[in-house]
Amino acid sequence: MENNVENTIDLKVLFTALISHLKFIIIVTLMFTIGAFCITKFFITDKYTATAQIYVDPRNNTSPDAALNYQDLSAAEKLVSTCQILFTGDRMAEYVEKDLKNKYDMDDYSASQLKSMITVEAASTGTSVMNIKVVSEDAETSAIIANIVLSRANEVYKDIVEGGVVKTVNTAVVPEGPSSPNVFKNVLLGFALGFIFSCGIIVVLELVDTKIKPTDDLEQMYGIPLFAEILDFETNVKGGY
Repeated sequence: MENNVENTIDLKVLFTALISHLKFIIIVTLMFTIGAFCITKFFITDKYTATAQIYVDPRNNTSPDAALNYQDLSAAEKLVSTCQILFTGDRMAEYVEKDLKNKYDMDDYSASQLKSMITVEAASTGTSVMNIKVVSEDAETSAIIANIVLSRANEVYKDIVEGGVVKTVNTAVVPEGPSSPNVFKNVLLGFALGFIFSCGIIVVLELVDTKIKPTDDLEQMYGIPLFAEILDFETNVKGGY
C-alpha cells in the first residue's frame, strides 16, 4: 500500500514539473517540428516511383483458347520468386543500360546503379502478377526504365527458363508526384521526437534535483512530522522582500 502511495505522489510531482515547464516543452517541440519540415523540404531529394505490371504464364501453349488450370496457376505463383531474381539481376541491368544509351541517349546510369533502382514484387499474395517498380530522382526516367524492363522481361525470362512466357499487364506511366519523402510523416515524427525529448529532459532534471522545495511533502518523504517552515526573507516577491 505504501509503495502505491509513493508512486502516485512521484507521478504527481513529475506531472507538476511538466506543467510548470510547458513553455519549454512547446518551444522544443516546435523547433523539432519545424526542423523536420525544413530538412524534408529542402535537404532531402524528391524521388519518383513508376510501376509496370507483368504476368507470368507457365504454359507452353499460349493460345487464347488454351485453358488455365490449377496446376498452371500454382506453377505461375512459384515462378514469381524466379522472376524477382531475373528481373533485378545483372543481365537485366545491362539490357536497361544499353537501351537507355541507344534509344534515349541517356548514359547517366551504370548497370550497378540500375540494379539498386529496380524492384520486383508480387502484386498481391497468391498471384502471379508482379509489379516492376523503378525509383529515381526524375519522374520521366522512372517510367522509361520501368518500361524497358517490361520490354526486356520476356527475353530475360526465356534465356533462363525453358517453359512459359511473360505477358504485359500494364505499362508504366510518368508519376504525377514524388513518392518520397513523406513530408507529413516526417513532420509528425519530428513533433513526437521533440515532445519526448523535452519531456525527458524535464523528468531527468527533476529526478536528479535533490533540493527540497516548499511544495514537497516532507512527512511523506522522511516519515517525520513537519514542525515549521522558515521563509526566505531575502527573496524578492512582487517588488518587496
